[in-house]
Amino acid sequence: MKKILIIMLNVWSVQVLAQSSSVGWSTFSAGSASSSSLNTRVQSVVGQSFVGTTQQAGTQVISGFLADTLLRGTVVGVKDHPALPARYALDQNYPNPFNPTTTIGYALPENSHVMLEVYSVLGQRVMTLKDGVENAGHKTVQLDASQFASGIYIYRFSATSASDPTKRFTQVGKMLLLK
Repeated sequence: MKKILIIMLNVWSVQVLAQSSSVGWSTFSAGSASSSSLNTRVQSVVGQSFVGTTQQAGTQVISGFLADTLLRGTVVGVKDHPALPARYALDQNYPNPFNPTTTIGYALPENSHVMLEVYSVLGQRVMTLKDGVENAGHKTVQLDASQFASGIYIYRFSATSASDPTKRFTQVGKMLLLK
């Protein structure tokens, strides 16, 4: 534990030196900045750790935290771009057991024709939740089973790539409706 504390103190002292040195900042664009001197090169974006190196007397710090990034504007929104899934997947519905609504999630790595159906334990189709082409991404669909009787139901998910019909995926899940 003492070693970790000593390392943290060394990193802190180098960060303070780098931040309080007389190095000038140059702004790349709103929300990011860069600083450099003989022994320090730091680049940062608002709200994130800096990326760079600091070297002094044989000690080199490759990452840390930068407090001032020279943001001179007002952030009005942040747009999140979630990564596309790497493969097709069907999630377990939640909550399970449920009454009367549940959510079923699935992942599409590319634009695909999707079919999501609900069956009784006797194999009768009781509802089609999705039938059509959907864009790639993580998706969810709500099932309202207020008109169904209590019991076990099977949901079947199948997807076929819109660009390559030989890429197919099928999986089933089991859910329990308790009223």
